[in-house]
Amino acid sequence: MNNYYSPILSDTQADVFAVVGLARLLHTSDGSPMINHDGDYYVVQTNDDLSSADVQEARAKKQLYKFLDDGKCGDSNGLAAYDYVDRARVENEKREKYRKVQEELQKQPAMRKNPDVQQRIAEYAPDPEHRLHTVFKTMQTHKAANNSLRKALTSKNRQEVISSLTALKVRGGPLPTIKVDATANQLINPLLAKGCRRPKPDNTKRDIQRLHEVRDSEFLQYLRYGGYYATAVPHTFKEGDKYHLRLLTPAPHRISLANLIGLVTKLRASGARGKRCQRDVLAAVETARLLIDHSEFGTAVLPDLLSILNKTPADIISGLYATHYMPTSQHVKNIVEMSFMPLPSWFAIRSADEAQAWREILSEHRSVLLGLKERNSAELGLLKQYRLALQRQERDALENLIEFIGRYGSYCMSATNDRGRSFMARFTTANIERMAQHMAADLSAILADPGFRAVARAIRKATVNAQVQKALHAQDPSTPKPWREIRYGLLAELNRKRVVRDEFVESLAEFLASYNRENARRRETEKRTEAAPGNVTTEEFEALTRLIDGKGSMLVGSLLCAYGTCREPKGVDESQEEPFSEDVAELEDTEEEDD
Repeated sequence: MNNYYSPILSDTQADVFAVVGLARLLHTSDGSPMINHDGDYYVVQTNDDLSSADVQEARAKKQLYKFLDDGKCGDSNGLAAYDYVDRARVENEKREKYRKVQEELQKQPAMRKNPDVQQRIAEYAPDPEHRLHTVFKTMQTHKAANNSLRKALTSKNRQEVISSLTALKVRGGPLPTIKVDATANQLINPLLAKGCRRPKPDNTKRDIQRLHEVRDSEFLQYLRYGGYYATAVPHTFKEGDKYHLRLLTPAPHRISLANLIGLVTKLRASGARGKRCQRDVLAAVETARLLIDHSEFGTAVLPDLLSILNKTPADIISGLYATHYMPTSQHVKNIVEMSFMPLPSWFAIRSADEAQAWREILSEHRSVLLGLKERNSAELGLLKQYRLALQRQERDALENLIEFIGRYGSYCMSATNDRGRSFMARFTTANIERMAQHMAADLSAILADPGFRAVARAIRKATVNAQVQKALHAQDPSTPKPWREIRYGLLAELNRKRVVRDEFVESLAEFLASYNRENARRRETEKRTEAAPGNVTTEEFEALTRLIDGKGSMLVGSLLCAYGTCREPKGVDESQEEPFSEDVAELEDTEEEDD
């Protein structure tokens, strides 16, 4: 086993491009190289040394650099010329035909099963590599940006490549170089697009000396180019009159090259929605799902065996680098945001049941995230809070996720009432319990406490369920008329008061007393004990106060607001009230009922 060390120099997608380009160069017929993240290095493990003949073979296959040679270099050395202008014309024609086919299918969905239509879709589907090359061309620093790099790749002195690879076998050694002044592209060297900072800027020109310093090693640029086409997931969108670019790049933790490329291909085809934050979190959730579906617990396959046993998705792919390029002039784009979006690492998968639990949790989260819109400031805040929850680890991650679920449940109440949103996906109690069981035993004990569950059920019936009953009656007047008052401000009040223990307990007591009176009034009016659910008893309330004293009002209050706005399992009909319990003891509130 031979190890090659690719240094992590910038903590950006450039480091991923470099190690993937290295792995592609080292890829021989004897198995796909493994890529491991080890401290300040990515390590490529391969079975055989790369000989000079292997380098010649890799170049002859033009698998890394097929787009560089435009026929003007002179020394093509086995690289077929790529006529971008002609290819762009062909791709534009295909895209127009593909659009027309999709319009026909919208009018007649049944045609999708027609073999001829399926053949046309496959024939007119856009070439993803050409799209990657189009993005690459728009980000080059000037028209001759690739000339020097092209000459380096087609140089007759291949021994320089062998020497550079040999240098990478030494961890911590000096960076290798190919003695060609290659011009960097902003995609493979994002630090180039961050601009120049001086104590007192005196002009707007680029600092040429700094550009030379930023370029690092020409050999690394040599590798980054090959890695870009294998791992980049670009997304362009228009805001106003400007086209923005957001580039996502999976960061490998321990995965084979073939599986990484296969995963990226699936991710590109998944069609993740959103522009900025929403796209990042949806891509992270989708990547985790793809890893599970292509593991030993799924039915899909990748070129190599992908095992996730006793691991989390983050143990295979650490996360996604996200880099946002915004146009600052007609031909120049600069970076306005660089971030890292970790993959979920909630709990290790040890069985098929736990893998299925992951799928259900990810599917639920995806449904919620798809319903949020970045153009709405409140929903953008929720997306950012979910991103923050993914950036946390272990118990801290669960607590931040619970905070998000509580805020989301409260927002759903107001959005449905004030903005007329007909439907917003909900989290379920079962999945919160699953996550707590695996990640925090003390939180799982709180969720299982009878007092906590009784109060959370009362909150759910006075908020979520009451609102559902009102909506059902509005759609179908033949359904039972809702009788319970909807407490729109309850969740916001509990979130506000949980900072101070006594104020939080007082607010809960006032709500529960009102809730119990409402149940009693309903039973008296209908002359049936089954007309309303059982009251929250004094014993249940006292059990909750003991939890608050032991765990703190901040934590218990957060769990109540989150769990109380989640849907019960499918076996429970949330639109109906539960049968009456014989224990109807009132809380310590004996005020007369309102007339």
